[in-house]
Amino acid sequence: MSIISNIRSLFGAKNKDKNTVPNVNSLDELYELARKYLYGDGLNQNISLAIMYLEFAAKKGHAESLRTLGVCYSEGIGVEQNFEKAFELYQKAAESGLTDAYFDLGVCYRRGEGVEMNLEKAKECYQKAIDEGNDNALVNMGVVYELEKNMNKAEQYYKMAAEAGNADGQFCYGMQFYNREEYDKAVPWFEKAAEQEEPDAQTQLGICYFEGRGVESNPIIGAWYLYAAADQDWQRAIDLINENNIPRPTEEELNAQIRDV
Repeated sequence: MSIISNIRSLFGAKNKDKNTVPNVNSLDELYELARKYLYGDGLNQNISLAIMYLEFAAKKGHAESLRTLGVCYSEGIGVEQNFEKAFELYQKAAESGLTDAYFDLGVCYRRGEGVEMNLEKAKECYQKAIDEGNDNALVNMGVVYELEKNMNKAEQYYKMAAEAGNADGQFCYGMQFYNREEYDKAVPWFEKAAEQEEPDAQTQLGICYFEGRGVESNPIIGAWYLYAAADQDWQRAIDLINENNIPRPTEEELNAQIRDV
């Protein structure tokens, strides 16, 4: 029996509802359908159905499905959270040729999730992802070196990520300058990251504008950045707003700032 016939016969046998039988012609198409149901991307979100499709494709060795199912187990999406299971799935995805899965393995080793913490193994995994152009791995490699108190190496990787246009890398690189009180060098990197709606950078820019660090003090612009982060449910920004009773800028106040530029 072909994989396609297997897909249709399996789901048809298991489910009386014909709407659960996927109209697909390959495991790649089944994965894309699962992803759409998982995230509500163009279809009404149906996490249980997404998990069902991902599990089928994963059992057939489909690398992307293995990795995405690993994410579900890591975050407890549609399944009970299980870091050991997530790690196992990431390993299988990597062994199936999906180099991005090495990034996930690096995270597991760095955090000690599903496996004993091992920063050396984390760096090995991140390097494999970096070699394939994964700029998120550049950021996380920097994080590992920062954990090891090797700030020179950490900054090197943050810089590479920042120059590659990675928003997290731009924020982290900016923080290297900020922590050295080189605020005028920090702010441009925060701005680049904030343009990509990175909430940590938006929050840090808000602080810079309130305290006049690297920019002229401007509480209206500062509040605007804090609320931009808070609107993404970024807790640090929410706490700053609540602790300091910072009101949301009105349109009139923001328009006045634009006229003054």
